[in-house]
Amino acid sequence: MKKRWVFFSFLVLGLLFLISHPALADRLGEAIAQAPKGEGAGMINEGAAK
Repeated sequence: MKKRWVFFSFLVLGLLFLISHPALADRLGEAIAQAPKGEGAGMINEGAAK
């Protein structure tokens, strides 16, 4: 009985992660796009090594 609850708990958590993951990626992409470009603190340095 306990194994069944553990299985269903992980199943629900996995489904919630799959549903919310694209939404979180969109927010991050929007935040990066809105961040100022440059080399200062809080800025996106596009020339930095990746």
